[in-house]
Amino acid sequence: MVFGLIWLASLSDKKSPATSPPYSTSTSSSSTPASPPAWQAPAAPVQAPSRPSEETPPVGSGNVLTSPQIRYCTAQNIRLDAAKEAVNQYNDSDIDRFNALVADYNSRCSNFRYRKGALESARSEVERFRSDYLAQGRQLFAPSSARPSASPQVRSTPTQPTQPRAEARVPAPDSGNVQLSGPEEESVEAACSSDKYLNGPAAYRACRERQIGQLRNGPRRPDLSGLASAERESIEAACSSDKYLNGPAAYNRCLTGQLRALGTNNRRPSLDSLSSSERESIEAACSSDKYLNGPASYNQCLSNQLSMLARQARRPNLSNLTYSQRQSIEAACSSDKYLNGPAAYNECLARQLQQLR
Repeated sequence: MVFGLIWLASLSDKKSPATSPPYSTSTSSSSTPASPPAWQAPAAPVQAPSRPSEETPPVGSGNVLTSPQIRYCTAQNIRLDAAKEAVNQYNDSDIDRFNALVADYNSRCSNFRYRKGALESARSEVERFRSDYLAQGRQLFAPSSARPSASPQVRSTPTQPTQPRAEARVPAPDSGNVQLSGPEEESVEAACSSDKYLNGPAAYRACRERQIGQLRNGPRRPDLSGLASAERESIEAACSSDKYLNGPAAYNRCLTGQLRALGTNNRRPSLDSLSSSERESIEAACSSDKYLNGPASYNQCLSNQLSMLARQARRPNLSNLTYSQRQSIEAACSSDKYLNGPAAYNECLARQLQQLR
């Protein structure tokens, strides 16, 4: 899996608007002061403000979020920024866990609506505690002995060292007599990662039990060994949202549906006869189908592109051009090459050569 998914919410890299000072000055028409002089010390010490509450929004796009839910999205964005820097890029578990947190965040916070003024107010409230949220994000990928198990809404207070004592351990969640495959276990962990690292072991255990219960009554992982490597890459990509957000039951249903659509009559055509530039072009033109729609759509796209290419002249010879001319003609035809496929690309090259003569 590629490290560091980019989250989509508009909260990233935006500074919160300047807030008004926590006091105001005014004048009174009365000759007698209505309050003690400004220099007078307060009767009691000012209590430090507490962090605003958060509420995890539901999964979905276009939901109208409440103020606590917007505060969650804003604070989680800050936490993930800090967590990204703390991830061990050579540790697959860290990378998978970070990607799962980002996927969960995107599923809730990438596209939402809010009432007038709610977003600005939430950002202002959260920004006052930015250092706290940054610390929470770094702690998510701290060594396990330093990793908090409490919800991020709970502030941890340092304590004096005590005498060593036996560590209390939460029993590892079992799988309810269901033997999980490696990808299924990975899917359970990803789908429950928010509960595991943000809401504590009770919520994590409940999530695992729910996911395994759904798996027990759903389809098991189908055999993908008969697929070509590009088809396997495509089917995994098309089902990645279900795998990392919705759990193994939804993931297996997606795999099964994609295999059914692929069937036996829509397999990947051979690209061996293409030049390297044509193969690069056809893969680029079909990349959306490959990574979003699955191997059936991907293979159909490849076949359509090959059919169009067969009906026209092949790639013209550019060997007699100077380096600058070749660089110019490739640039002029890059849109066709990477968007429209090798037939359109070769046609563009031929047209550019004709104009050059």
